[in-house]
Amino acid sequence: MEISEEDRRRMEEWLRAHPYGDQDENGIDLGSLRANLKLTPLQRLEKHQKALGNLLEMKRYART
Repeated sequence: MEISEEDRRRMEEWLRAHPYGDQDENGIDLGSLRANLKLTPLQRLEKHQKALGNLLEMKRYART
């Protein structure tokens, strides 16, 4: 789905007026990146395993 140039311009203006945290020029959330890098590899793995468990649970309920 493509958006018009006018819609793209309005969206970019809105995003400039409402930034989300500390971002680089590509929109990468540097705050989240830094927070994850402060974790140990084991803590990161545990965080991702918990997220995966939540995702699998949501997927199970989506099928019923």
